[in-house]
Amino acid sequence: MKKCKTFALLLSLAILINVKAQTNALHFDGNDNVKLAYNASMDYSTGNPFTIELWFRTSTGSSCEFLSNIINDIPAKGIVIGMIAGKPYFYTGNSSGVNSVYMTCNNTFNDGNWHHLACVSNGNSNASGMFIYVDGNVQSVVIGANNLTGPFNSGASYNLGSRNNGSYFYTGSFDELRFWSKALCPAEIIGRKNCHLVGNESQLLAYYNFNQGVASSNNTGINTLIDSSPAAVTGSLTGFILNGATSNWIASTTSISGTCGNFNLISVSGQTTICSGASVTLTASGSSQYTWSTGSNASSIIVVPSTNTVYSVNGGTATANCSGSNSVNISVMPSPTMNLVSSQSSLCSGSTISLSISGANSYTWNTGSNSASIIVAPTSNTVYSVVGSTSLTCLGNNSISISVSPSPTVIISVSQLTVCAGSAVALSGSGADTYSFSNGATTNPIVVSPLINTFYTVLGTNTLSGCTATSGVLISVIICNGLQNNSAVISDLIISPNPFTQQLTIKNLQGENSIVLYNAIGQAILETKVNDKEYVLSLEYLEQGVYFLKVFMNGKEDQAVTKKIIKQ
Repeated sequence: MKKCKTFALLLSLAILINVKAQTNALHFDGNDNVKLAYNASMDYSTGNPFTIELWFRTSTGSSCEFLSNIINDIPAKGIVIGMIAGKPYFYTGNSSGVNSVYMTCNNTFNDGNWHHLACVSNGNSNASGMFIYVDGNVQSVVIGANNLTGPFNSGASYNLGSRNNGSYFYTGSFDELRFWSKALCPAEIIGRKNCHLVGNESQLLAYYNFNQGVASSNNTGINTLIDSSPAAVTGSLTGFILNGATSNWIASTTSISGTCGNFNLISVSGQTTICSGASVTLTASGSSQYTWSTGSNASSIIVVPSTNTVYSVNGGTATANCSGSNSVNISVMPSPTMNLVSSQSSLCSGSTISLSISGANSYTWNTGSNSASIIVAPTSNTVYSVVGSTSLTCLGNNSISISVSPSPTVIISVSQLTVCAGSAVALSGSGADTYSFSNGATTNPIVVSPLINTFYTVLGTNTLSGCTATSGVLISVIICNGLQNNSAVISDLIISPNPFTQQLTIKNLQGENSIVLYNAIGQAILETKVNDKEYVLSLEYLEQGVYFLKVFMNGKEDQAVTKKIIKQ
C-alpha cells in the first residue's frame, strides 16, 4: 500500500512537471468561449492609448468575434476584435453608441496557420489613429480617429471566442493574449511577439499564455484561464469538452519560444572598451529620430572620451507614437607607460649598447626586434623607438637618441722590424691624442730593446670623446754576427740551475761584467756590475715565469750573451 502511494505521488509530480513544461494553446469548436473577469483598468477610453494582441489559427470563413466586450449590435458600445470573410477587423465604439471606428485587414488570414494579431489605438491625444498589425506588418490604418469620447463600455467584461450575448462564436485556436495600457510601436510588437512575457512588464494589464493542461488529454478539471500578470484577471471556460484534440488545451505550434528579455526600442551598438586617445563610433537603431547626450541628432556619433563615460540617446517615431532611450558606458583603458632604459646615451663607433623597455606586454622595436631588451651597435647618431601593447591592445611608445662618436684611427710606427737581441728600437703612435703602450709607457714615442720576438701594441685615445683604438707591430729579434764571432766566450758561460726557484749561479765570467735581467715583454727589471768570475743572483722575489738574462762579458756589447731562464 505504501509503495502504491509513493508511485501515485511520483506520477502526480511527473504530470505536474509535464504540465508546466508544455507550451500549449486553447482550441475553440464554435460552441465554447472564455469569460474574463471584470477589471476596471481594462475599461479602455478613447482618450488613452491601448494595445490588444494575440495569436490565432483558423480556417473558418464565417463571421466571428475573437474578443468582445459589447452585448448588442445597437448601440455597439465597446471593443470588438474579430474576423469577417477571413479578414481580421478592429472596432471601437463609445458609450453613446453613435460614434465608432471600424477597420479591417486588406488580406485574408484564415489559412489554417498561426498568425500574430495586434490592434493598437493611440488615443485622442495623438492624431495618428488606430492600427491593425498581422505578423508584425501593418494591415490597416485609420488616421485622426479622435472624434470618440469617454470609455468604450465601462463595467463590461470581455468574452474570448464569442460576443458577450453568446453569438458570433469562433472556431480555431488562440495563444498569448495580452492587454496593454499603451500603444505598442511596430518595433515592440515585432520584438515581443515570438517570446513569452515575464508578466510584470511595464503597462501590461493582463497576460494569458495558455500553458495549462496536458495537450489533447483529459483536462476536465482545468476550466480556468490563468492570468500570469499581477492583476490575476482569470477567465472561466464555458462549453469546452476538455478532452481530445478539439475544444481543449492543445499543443501550440506557434513560433513562440523562450522568454522575452528587457525590450528597448532603442539599441546602441559600438565598442564599449577603448584605449586612451582612441575614438569610438556609437550607432543607435530602432527609431527614426535621435537625440544624444552630446547634443547630436545623428544616428551615429564619433566620440573620444578621456575617461569612463556614459553616453545616452533618446529616440522616437512621430507617426507611430514610439519612443525610447538607451545608454552605453564606454570604459577607457590607459595606454601603457613605457620606461626605456639605456646602458649609456653615447658611445664610440664599433661599440655596443643595451636598450631595455618595460611597461607593456609585447613590444616592437624599429629594428624589427620583439624582445624587451636589445643590443645594438650604431655607426652614427641613431634614434631607437619602440611600441608597446597591452593585453587590450592599447599602445604606448618611447624612443631614445644615441650619439655616436668616431673612434680614432691609430697607427703604430717602428724604426726597425728586425733587430739584434737587446738593440734599441723606436716605437711611435699616431691618429689619437694620448697613447699607452703595452710595456706601460705613456710617452710618445718610446724606445724598446727586445731580447726575443715581441708584439708591441699601442692604445690611442681621443681626449674629447674618450674613444679609443689600438694598433700593434711585431719586432723580430735575431742573434747578430758579433756574438757568433765570440762563440768560444759564449760557450764558456754557465748559468745554473735553469729552471731555478730562488738563486742563479753565473760562472766563467771575464773581466768587468754587466748583468741585466729582463721580463717577458722586454722591460729591464735588474741591472748590476760584477768583477768576479762567479756570481750568485738571489731572485726569490720574482714571480714564476720566463725571463731573459743578458751578460755583457768584459762590459762589451759585442761580447754580450743572452740566456732564456725560467723561474719556478
